[in-house]
Amino acid sequence: MNQTVKVHLALTTVAVLYSANYSIAKSVTPAYILPFGLVGLRVMVGSGLFWLTHRLTTHRDVLSPDGLPGSNFSRGGHPQRTVSRRDYYLLFLCGLCGIAVNQLLFIKGLSLTSPINASLLVTTTPILVFLLSAVVLKERITGVKAAGLLLGAGGTVMLLAGKDFSFNSRTLAGDLILLLSTVFFGTYLILVKPLSAKYSALTITRWAFVFGLIPVVPFSMGEIGQVDWAAMPLLTWLALAFIILGATVLAYLLNNWTLQYVTPSVVGIYIYLQPLLASLIAVGLGQDSLTPDKVLLGGMILLGVYLVGRK
Repeated sequence: MNQTVKVHLALTTVAVLYSANYSIAKSVTPAYILPFGLVGLRVMVGSGLFWLTHRLTTHRDVLSPDGLPGSNFSRGGHPQRTVSRRDYYLLFLCGLCGIAVNQLLFIKGLSLTSPINASLLVTTTPILVFLLSAVVLKERITGVKAAGLLLGAGGTVMLLAGKDFSFNSRTLAGDLILLLSTVFFGTYLILVKPLSAKYSALTITRWAFVFGLIPVVPFSMGEIGQVDWAAMPLLTWLALAFIILGATVLAYLLNNWTLQYVTPSVVGIYIYLQPLLASLIAVGLGQDSLTPDKVLLGGMILLGVYLVGRK
């Protein structure tokens, strides 16, 4: 299997994990675990797993006093094992934006609105990443990429238009919080890109989670202490395992790995696959039917992803 196929399979896997996470997380919080408590568990367990895996598979990262950049291993070199002094600041920003603030805002917003509203609001992320990539990373905006972005956005919005979503005063606070969380996640993808040219995905994700844990702990410890672990049914434990191991550990690791080979705008455009995949899962489970309009809109989304993601 060539590298291009691996990258797109990884991005598709992330889309599947995130598309399932909306409803699964909603089943856990706030019924059994309060929102910030769930974030704390995600980041604490994720940090521990990344730290342990990193120690077992690579040499320990040490601070480089000269701050020299490493080799660009995405072009055939090898990942730098020594983290440069200046890159720790960038890793701290990654942890703050992509782990702490994004996760706290996302889970809080999701608890105040519906999963379908969340799915629709997250579609703003590819547009934000597209614009930030052009401004910060100087990524060239082409007509083909712009057309792909519009196709993906149009197909996604129209596919979700048939769902039971409603933006009103009751969901306004949650909707605004979710929208703000997409801003921080888009910023996170931009911040990770230059680091991905020097370090492995495991090194980046490990340090991002460690730094992200610092601001998360004060917000989450009180709510973690309120969890009645004995009252949680088996299905809730399984849902929690999916949220931590699938939608957190695996999703972040795969996203950071793909940024070694593609631009943030390509990673962002795959968000448009989430509602499409959710619809296909519903059809497979007999909870929805496949109609000609869904096939057409799905084709628009896939074509949009292809146009942005192609070389």
